[in-house]
Amino acid sequence: MQIDKEKLLEWLDVEIDLSQGNDPVLKADRWAFRQVKKEVESGRLDVVTADGEQS
Repeated sequence: MQIDKEKLLEWLDVEIDLSQGNDPVLKADRWAFRQVKKEVESGRLDVVTADGEQS
């Protein structure tokens, strides 16, 4: 399965926005989505792009 890096980052932004609130579950979700986004952006988490290249 191939994942487009830009689409993944867009999806993470949407999930971060949707997890706004003070509920502990929402806070945990938001934290987790932010951590994944940081890893993808930094290149520490390999993502295969739609053209098959690793980025």
